[in-house]
Formats: sequence, C-alpha cells, structure tokens
Amino acid sequence: MSGMSGQAIEVKLDSTHEVPQPNVGSSSPTGTASFTPSGTSISYKLTASGLSSPVTVAHIHSGPPGKAGPVIVPLTISAGSDPSTASGEGSFDASAIKATPDGNKMSWSDVIAGLQSGSLYVNIHTQNNKPGEIRGQVGMQ
Repeated sequence: MSGMSGQAIEVKLDSTHEVPQPNVGSSSPTGTASFTPSGTSISYKLTASGLSSPVTVAHIHSGPPGKAGPVIVPLTISAGSDPSTASGEGSFDASAIKATPDGNKMSWSDVIAGLQSGSLYVNIHTQNNKPGEIRGQVGMQ
C-alpha cells in the first residue's frame, strides 16, 4: 500500500469498451470514475451522461479488456436530474468485496493491485443494457 494513499486513479467509461456490446441507439454515453485510496478504504466518485435509459447499478468487476467478469465491489449510483445522467460517490473497504461465483474472494491487497494493474474494470448498467452500458478498465488510461 505504500505510496498509494491519496493518489486518485481516474477511469474513462464509454460504450465501445463494454462487453457484450450494448445497444445505445443514437445515444453516446460516457462517464468517469475516480478512486482515491486512503489507508484501509477507497473513496470513489462516478458520473455518467448520455445514457440510453435510466441507470440501475454500478460495480467494479474483475476482468481484462474485452472480457466480462464477476462483480468484485458494488458502487453507489443514482439517476441525475434527467434519466440520461447519473452520479454516485462513496467509499468501500475490504468488507465490501464480494465473492465471485466460484466462491473465491479477492483480498484487499489483490483489489489494490488490480486497481493499479488494469485487471479490474468499472461498469455502469442501465435498464436498456442490463449487462452494462459503459465500461472502463481501471489503471489502463
């Protein structure tokens, strides 16, 4: 964890990196996520605009670019002033890490390493695109 505290990790989200490819029609949804580690927790902020339909949920997933992977940490997000926008912020610690379908659970140090190595991604899900509408690999900007 040394040298990691306080350094914000910025992630750009868009529909072209989402797997499977979402149906966004004429929309061009984009978003950002930032993660700021601090001691034993990580604070985050999410924003999205141009969504094709109202936001449902957002997560950090485990998986390399081009592959869909399991949810690692759920993130708080809610609709903005109009249904095509969304934002959220909060923080999480090791207790928020979810076990994957095979029953494995990443350790806190694995999550920290994943945020730096690009093995994790963020995606924001909408009513029209339940598997995810916009996505970005963390640490691969």
